[in-house]
Amino acid sequence: RAFIFNNMKLDDNDRTYLNGVLIGTHNGWNDERNYLIDSAIVNFTGDNVLAIQGAQGGGGAGIDQVGWAPKITIYPASLGAVMGTAYAAGTTKVGADSAPLVLASADGKTKIAANAATDGTYSFRDLVPGDYVLTSTSPAIASTAPAALAISVAGGKIAKPAEFLITYVPFFPATLDATVSDDFSKDTSKNWTSVDIGDPEPGSFAIDTASKTATVTADGADIWDGGDHFRYTYKTVSGDFSATVKVLNVPTTDGWSKAGLMVRNTLDTNSQHVFVCASRDNGEYIQARPKADAAGNGSTSAGGGTFTQGTGYYLKLVRKGQHFDAYKSLDGNVVAYIGSVDVTDAFDKAPVMFGMAVTSHSAGNLGDAKLMDLRFGQDTVTPPPPTVNLGDVTGDGKFNISDVVMALRGVAGLVNLTADQQKAADVNADKKFNITDVVLMLRKLAGLIDKFPGQA
Repeated sequence: RAFIFNNMKLDDNDRTYLNGVLIGTHNGWNDERNYLIDSAIVNFTGDNVLAIQGAQGGGGAGIDQVGWAPKITIYPASLGAVMGTAYAAGTTKVGADSAPLVLASADGKTKIAANAATDGTYSFRDLVPGDYVLTSTSPAIASTAPAALAISVAGGKIAKPAEFLITYVPFFPATLDATVSDDFSKDTSKNWTSVDIGDPEPGSFAIDTASKTATVTADGADIWDGGDHFRYTYKTVSGDFSATVKVLNVPTTDGWSKAGLMVRNTLDTNSQHVFVCASRDNGEYIQARPKADAAGNGSTSAGGGTFTQGTGYYLKLVRKGQHFDAYKSLDGNVVAYIGSVDVTDAFDKAPVMFGMAVTSHSAGNLGDAKLMDLRFGQDTVTPPPPTVNLGDVTGDGKFNISDVVMALRGVAGLVNLTADQQKAADVNADKKFNITDVVLMLRKLAGLIDKFPGQA
């Protein structure tokens, strides 16, 4: 039978172990802990050691009130539980933001949402015994994967299914636009336009080719509300795209300092924009001003998390018309969805500016952001143009009498051949299609010539 560790409240945070195995962790003062214990870690013939590590930010600490002592009880026989581990490619463990999980009853009537912990472990408790199906839902997960995992839950016990493999959509663009992409291995600073927007102290943009990093030095009160104040380094682009960049450092000037990729309609302070960014203390966000607005009332954002200076992570921004999606990844393999926004009006009527935006979020104080490996292109591979086979006017992959008849009808004006059909019929490669080509096709069909003049 499984066990439950509960009743304990602690000031502030805890990590709790039984016999050296972490059974639970929780951040929050005065919250009751409720951890599931697998009977496999319990020593039934000897001592059991419970160790609780407490951490707190100020004031009283520990289990400091009567009635907060922990209790361990047997899990009820009328309910069951599930405990397992979620992985990405190889042995990479996936955490909460990149593997949102859903456990549903076999009939689909009951659905329970949960997240994997940072070590990839997940659990579902207090389940009515029966059959369940585990899936993962996120725009970052490939539509065909992972396959649903069938789990049978018994009363009073913990079901431990096989490892759950998560398959993510490819993170980096599949095809790159060399005019925008930049690995910063060369000093390409002259290829970018770098300006201050709003009224910040003058910033700068520089490339260190040795470390393949771009440094954007920026001031600015913020990129938000009715007026933006920041440093923008950009190029002009058109149409849909997929773009990624690695943010190594953001300015240390404020907890809400920001650095990332921005699409912007104009250089006005209240311009429409979409911005996927990392912040010093508040993680990653996609934020936008969907419509030019002097008051900034339409500003919106989604995200959260953590950021580690010097390590950073990749950010991704995808445009599909007026819709934008944002993602993040430490390595390009495990992918987390940040959020999405929609914009209106001018964004679908003209080319836009795309590039790196940085604000110190501390007016009058300059700060540095370091970025690397900027990739801009498309998530899908553009197929090569179809190969035109000389003589194959019908396009069926063969050369026979049907092709000669089609070519003759084209010369006579009885049918209008397409551009590709005319290329196939131009067997002497003189960039004209006429009766000479038809005669050559007849000669090859009769075996009088081995190949067309236009063939190598």
